[in-house]
Amino acid sequence: MDEKQKPIMTSPMTRTFFSLALAATICQAQAQATPSIGDTSRQTLVKRDNIKARATQARTVFSIGPRVGLNMATAKYADNDTGYPTHFSTAAVPRLEAGLQANICRQHVALQASLLYSQKGFQLNGGYERPYKDQIDFAIFHETYFLNYLTLPVSIAYTQKSNSQGFQGFAGGYASILLGGRVKYDNVLGVVGISRNIYKFESSIRAGRYNKYKDDSYYSQRYDAGLQAGAGYRYGHALMQVSYSVGLANLGARFIVNNIPLRRPSYYSRTLQASLSYLVGAAKPSGH
Repeated sequence: MDEKQKPIMTSPMTRTFFSLALAATICQAQAQATPSIGDTSRQTLVKRDNIKARATQARTVFSIGPRVGLNMATAKYADNDTGYPTHFSTAAVPRLEAGLQANICRQHVALQASLLYSQKGFQLNGGYERPYKDQIDFAIFHETYFLNYLTLPVSIAYTQKSNSQGFQGFAGGYASILLGGRVKYDNVLGVVGISRNIYKFESSIRAGRYNKYKDDSYYSQRYDAGLQAGAGYRYGHALMQVSYSVGLANLGARFIVNNIPLRRPSYYSRTLQASLSYLVGAAKPSGH
C-alpha cells in the first residue's frame, strides 16, 4: 500500500515573510510601469518647450527702422543719333541714400520694402569730330549728372535663421520717380587747328520727355524701374546689405528744335549699393 504524501507544513512566520516579498515585488512592478511625479513634470516641461518653439517659428515678425547707404552710381550710355562718329564712356559717382526699411519675416522667408530718397547719376566722358564745309568741328565732353529719386525697392529674402538673423540673400525690383537734379559741364568745343573754346557751367535737371532748344534746364525721363539682387547679414537690430541694381528704362529725353524731334541719348541706370538699417519691431501671431 502506497504511503500517503504528507503536506508541507509552514510556520506563520514563513507565511508572513513570503507575503511581504510578494507585496514588494508587485509594488516594484507598479513603480516601473508608472512614471514618478518628477518624471511627469519634466516631460510636461519638455512638451511645453517644444510647443513654444514651434509657435515661435510660426510667428510673423514685423520690424521697421531707418536706413542709410552709399550708392556708386553710373549708367550704360549711348548716343548714336548724331549722324557722325562719336565715342563715350561713363564712370561712377558716389551718391547717398536715406529712408525707411520694413522687414516682414516668417521663418526663413522675408519680404523687404524701403522708401528712400536715393541719389544716382553718372559721369560722361567722350567726344566727336565732324566735317563741316571746309573745316572739322570737334567736341570733348566731360559732364557729371546728379539725379535724385524717390525710390521704392521691394525684395524677397531667404535668411539663414528662422528669426531673420544671420546671412541672407535677396532679389527683387524697384520703381523710382525723378525729383530733380543738376548737371555739371566741363566741355571743349572748337574747330580743328583754328579755335578751342572751354565751357564750364551747371544746369538743373528736370523731369520731362524732351530737351528743348534755348531751355536752360536738362531733361530726363520721370520714371525709372529695374531689377536688383544682393546679400546681407543681420545681427540683432542691425541689417547690413550690399546689392546691385540694373535699370530697365531708357532715361534719355529726346532733343527737339522748332518742334522737330532730333537725336535721343540713351542711358540706363546701374548702381552698386551698400546700406545699413536699424530695425525694431515685434513678433505677431501668424493666425494658424
